[in-house]
Amino acid sequence: MEHFALTLTILAFGIGMISTTYAILLYKKYPIPYLKAHYILYILLNIAIFFGLLFNYMQFNVMKSLSENVVRIFTRVYHFEVSLMIGIIIYFFVSMIFPLLKREWTKRGKILFICYFGVLILSQAVCSVFNILIGEAPLYFFSVIIIYISFHLISYSMVFKLYLQRKSYKSPIQRKILKRLSIFMFFVFTAVLLINTFQLTDLISLAVYILLLPIIVFIINLVPLVRLRSFIKEMFPQETSPVSSNMFMNRLLKKYKIAPREQQIIQLICNGKSNKEIEDMLFLSSHTVKEYIYRIYKKTGVKNRVQLANFFRE
Repeated sequence: MEHFALTLTILAFGIGMISTTYAILLYKKYPIPYLKAHYILYILLNIAIFFGLLFNYMQFNVMKSLSENVVRIFTRVYHFEVSLMIGIIIYFFVSMIFPLLKREWTKRGKILFICYFGVLILSQAVCSVFNILIGEAPLYFFSVIIIYISFHLISYSMVFKLYLQRKSYKSPIQRKILKRLSIFMFFVFTAVLLINTFQLTDLISLAVYILLLPIIVFIINLVPLVRLRSFIKEMFPQETSPVSSNMFMNRLLKKYKIAPREQQIIQLICNGKSNKEIEDMLFLSSHTVKEYIYRIYKKTGVKNRVQLANFFRE
């Protein structure tokens, strides 16, 4: 079982690296905020799970021969690293979900989130030091549990919001995709919660835990590899569709060196969208949109939106 678990772990992280690279390449082609948060989240997620499996593998094979103090220090450092990673992972998970909710995560919301997890992680670090020095710190385990509870509360709340928000989309295809995505994430979070709970309460052995977790990691990494491109094209049609599929139009875009993001803005301008609407749809600041439009004008030699629309339509 041990060798099988190790093989499955290597395979799961191999798929994870391919899936993350694929997401990065897609982001270079379609610079959508969702994709950026997606690939950063998957990098962090795979790192966190890798260290978790490594720690449990060492606990299973190495730590039995170490002194109690060394094991305690190693365990507390590991728990602190996990808590820090949980905070960062949830941050990028929320950043990934907000574009699907058609909302922008405000600066105030981000600051409140960082302060909340910052206080929790700092309190855990202080309790860890006391736990290592004097061997007793009742608040230590409480701080760890609060971080895990916060992780699942935030993740489940975002999943339920996504499930309900799907009704705001006009396209039945988009509603169907969001429904499947929210159900998939619900089962993933539930599976992680159950196996961690079972392992902590000794309902399953460490050997079984080390076998089950790579299976979940494998599924989490495989699904985006298979579905990410079609998901992006169906969920963000405005941001991924070219200005025109016409061969002459493609040559024109290449001739004037129009970047993918600039193509998206040209498409929206040709569709009659205002700067404010472009900001909301692409999650860009007013200054950034104006900068892109200035570059487009400079490249094509036009002076206003009407000339630009006519230039590409004709």
